[in-house]
Amino acid sequence: MISCRVCVLAALFSLLIITLIPTTQSADCCLKFTRRPVHCRWLKGYTFQDITSSCDLNAVIFQNLRNKFVCADPSQDWTKRVQRCLRKRQEKKSQLKKRV
Repeated sequence: MISCRVCVLAALFSLLIITLIPTTQSADCCLKFTRRPVHCRWLKGYTFQDITSSCDLNAVIFQNLRNKFVCADPSQDWTKRVQRCLRKRQEKKSQLKKRV
């Protein structure tokens, strides 16, 4: 009877530990690139992923309007074109804010 309680307590303690540990960095890594180009109008912004111990790809991570993320190959022409488009859009927004 006591051993069953100990087992249940150990299982609950393990579950508590697992939920309190933050997610590992590898869960946030791009593991592969999208095969299809994404149009600039469907995107909000982008960030870069560098090769680290847990991420083994250099990638551009685009954020779409639905807050989903798309991993792209930074060497592709379409990726560079979309980055330029997003930078121009950001510049226009900051110029409009300065005028107001």
